[in-house]
Amino acid sequence: MKNRIEITGWNWGKILTDILKTFIGVLLAFWVGEWTANRDFRVKERYLLEEIQHELELNLIDLKQNLLGHERGVQATMSMRRYLQDESLPLDSLPIHFTHLLRDFITIQHTAAFETMKARGVESIKNDSLRLNIADLYDFDFESIEKIEEDYSPHEFFTHYHQPMLQILSKCYDFSKPNSKDNRIMPLTALPMQERNLMNAWLWKLKLDRQFSIENYKAVILKVEKVIADIQQETGVVTGG
Repeated sequence: MKNRIEITGWNWGKILTDILKTFIGVLLAFWVGEWTANRDFRVKERYLLEEIQHELELNLIDLKQNLLGHERGVQATMSMRRYLQDESLPLDSLPIHFTHLLRDFITIQHTAAFETMKARGVESIKNDSLRLNIADLYDFDFESIEKIEEDYSPHEFFTHYHQPMLQILSKCYDFSKPNSKDNRIMPLTALPMQERNLMNAWLWKLKLDRQFSIENYKAVILKVEKVIADIQQETGVVTGG
């Protein structure tokens, strides 16, 4: 009977209140923990995206510089063709055209921020589409440009064309007098037919190869600018330039 009295004497209201307080406390602690973790993730994500944006802006400068170099190379092929067709043209600009004609390029790719993103994996950036577009840009587009410039043998212009073209041009131009106003030995139009045909064939091939590079650069530049714009939209920060 005594035990029965003690059981029935429990304060159920207080017990339920304590249980409810404990439950609410645990729930609040969990919510605060989740909120803190999400806040820390967003801070790290924002910092990573800003670093990737800065990295892409540097890569964009290099891409545009190389694109300009290839465009000048195409212009040089047209200038060289004019030399082969018009004997009255002065040859004082021949060295600079020859330099632009056969200039090779390398790609200077900044990848530190992207390597950080890869190391963190899916936890790096919440926006799946943005994360995949960034990865595609680095792993495919940048690598394609690098292979075109550095691993594709036909685009080693200096290696393939410099010596044979120089041997032909040296019959018309005295390269030993860079400061002379007129280094002409004879016009390029006076070259033997076979050598002029060789020069025209090389110029045609050089123009096609340069245009192939130009189209690839333009496509990658558009992708880089699109990803930068997407990052700015994600972070809410739009930089000048």
